[in-house]
Amino acid sequence: MATSTTLFPDASNTGVQPGVALKASGPLVINTAGAVISGLDISGGVFINAPNVTLVNCKVSSNSFAVVQIKQGVTGVTVQNCSIDGLSGGGQGITGGGSFIGNNIVNCADGINVSGNNTVIKDNYIHQMAGTSDSHFDSVQIDGGIKNVTVEHNSLINEHGQTSALMLDNYWGPIDNVKIDNNLLVGGGYTTYLNEVAQGQPGGGKMTNVSYTNNHIGAGQFGEMDLRTELGDKPAISGNVSDGAALARALNTSGNATAPTPPMPTGTTTPGTGTTTPDTHTGGTSQNDPTPTTPPTKAVVEITNASESHWSHTATIKGVADAGAQVKLFDGKTAVGSVKADSTGHWTFKSGMLSDTVHKFTAQEVDSAGHVAGTSSGAAIIGSSGHNTLSSTSGNDVFVGNGHPDSFVFAANFGHDVIKDFVATGAGHDTIQLAASEFANFADVLSHAHQSGPDVVISSGHDALTLKHTSVTWLSAQDFHFS
Repeated sequence: MATSTTLFPDASNTGVQPGVALKASGPLVINTAGAVISGLDISGGVFINAPNVTLVNCKVSSNSFAVVQIKQGVTGVTVQNCSIDGLSGGGQGITGGGSFIGNNIVNCADGINVSGNNTVIKDNYIHQMAGTSDSHFDSVQIDGGIKNVTVEHNSLINEHGQTSALMLDNYWGPIDNVKIDNNLLVGGGYTTYLNEVAQGQPGGGKMTNVSYTNNHIGAGQFGEMDLRTELGDKPAISGNVSDGAALARALNTSGNATAPTPPMPTGTTTPGTGTTTPDTHTGGTSQNDPTPTTPPTKAVVEITNASESHWSHTATIKGVADAGAQVKLFDGKTAVGSVKADSTGHWTFKSGMLSDTVHKFTAQEVDSAGHVAGTSSGAAIIGSSGHNTLSSTSGNDVFVGNGHPDSFVFAANFGHDVIKDFVATGAGHDTIQLAASEFANFADVLSHAHQSGPDVVISSGHDALTLKHTSVTWLSAQDFHFS
């Protein structure tokens, strides 16, 4: 028999805790191990590139591929008591591995996408699923190549009649040691998918030591579970009951009592002040005595858009930085000007007349003394009027090809890139070269592509390529090469 039928996570006991004052912030890139980030209202997302980072009592809003993105291979990350809003952009609330506890996640296509081992998902409220017309909705998604995951005491509500509240499958590789216990699981096509598939998966493999126990289930459109054990590994299933729909109706009412507030992570943290560092111990004082240091996050500066005027032969580069910051622009290694970010952290730079060659713009944020406080992870790459081969960086790039045909080259782990003017058809069509380690062939590309409004998004793991103003139906095998 299932355990507790009260105290499920809802808006009263998840997200930013009462009494925490939030300070406005632009997007954050966390590069310092052990950083504790608290008390921020973050617009534009959080990128965590260092181990043992804690994000706590923050509101994070972004319509990008992931609201909170943890770099592949980074361990020890905690995201706790955060209010996460995907702004209906069709992205993921949290993607990566770590401990995800007590968060209120809304307006995402995938609430949490697990892509790292040793992950704990507990006491979260994932609901109000939203995305584009082509989104597949999963409150929690675990697509293989993963081990040691606990999904415990969450409210996972998928209001749509497709996909799932919880998806566990071997698409990218084998699964081992996954515990799914005492959750409120409601909605979807089937509420839960436990799919060990024998053929047709890019990774595939066995799903071993999976347990699905004591859950409260509200059936989806087609039923409570789609169970496939094609390689012979059967999960341990027991104690689940079909009272989820009634329990879901009681959320956010007196019928669902308020759960105790989870303990705050230790650290030198004052709510509303932003970035802090973890506790350190230097000798004869208490281990909880703070050691003052400079904030561990580097300044955030990223290029978000680029365009080129055929009439004036100038480029317009847009991006984000810290509010009011000075931003220097470079074309290659040559400084070409500077601009000041506005009060929301947004900035726009217009170049002088460009020569008819390839230009690669990057940005740096500088402090009042002229020291570099941060550098853009990617570039705005603008081609000439002729044929160009334009290669991505490992950061987030924006491409404008201009002349056609152009070749766009993406190595593995290329980030989140955008091509503004991709031409998919005709004698002068452009081509995209992808790493064979990420995409085997054109059919593989199509399986990872979806229509997002007027654009096509091709995503794999932490990488996403957006083709602006393109239809999936326009794409063909001649548009892609693999190396």
